[in-house]
This record gives sequence, structure tokens and C-alpha cells, in this order.
Amino acid sequence: MLAEQDAVAAQPASGSPPPSPVPGEFDLDAAEARDSYGARGSAAHRFRERWAIVVMEQALEAVQSRAAQAGVESQVLRLLPYLERDLPDWRQTDIGDAMDSAEVNNLRDAFRVEVRRVVGTTVTTPMALEAELAELFG
Repeated sequence: MLAEQDAVAAQPASGSPPPSPVPGEFDLDAAEARDSYGARGSAAHRFRERWAIVVMEQALEAVQSRAAQAGVESQVLRLLPYLERDLPDWRQTDIGDAMDSAEVNNLRDAFRVEVRRVVGTTVTTPMALEAELAELFG
């Protein structure tokens, strides 16, 4: 019986429909189609993408506001370009243009805290917070 099924599966497609899956066999294409909920271009994907942008904008505004209150807004503005990219190699830049990696790491930490705070205002439990963060940025 298995040899017959293998023979049928090995026959070239001549316009005939593909053979039906063998009972108990996993259909990867069907699983991927089922799991592609929110595929690019869908309304669900666009909603999640916009929600992630709003979260990041609110977190960035909060970081900048706290920096202004602390009187270090100019330093934070100088470090913002490095929030998402690597620092230049300090050995290859002018000493005046060099960035302190500790300052950048502190800024990144503050941003992460604010992202968690913003998302945390929309959920009711710590488990839901982790799930939402994984959904948005995972």
C-alpha cells in the first residue's frame, strides 16, 4: 500500500490535482497557510505594525520628556541616532565625536522601560504584558 502511494506521489503533475495527503501525514503547506494570520498586507498586520509604531513613539516622547526634566535633553538628542544602531568604533573617530557606550546603553535601557510601561497600560497582567511584547516585537 505504501509503495502505491509513493508511486502516485512520484508521478509528474500533468494537470491533474495533487494527490490527497495520506491519513496521519502532516501537510506543511496547509499549516503555513493557516499560521500566516496577519501576513504582510493584511489588516491585522497593518494594525500590529501601526500599534508598534505608536508604542515606540510614546516611549521615545517619554524618554525625551524625562531628559528635559533632568536637564540632559541635549545629551539624549545627541545619543538618539544610536538607539537602534551600533556605535562607531572609538578607535576610528575623533575624540570629540566619540560616544560613550555606557550612555547609549543607559538610553536603550530607559527606552525599553518606557516601551514596557506604555504596553503595560493596555494589559491587565504581567503574562499579558509579555505576550503583547512578544507579539509586537518578538
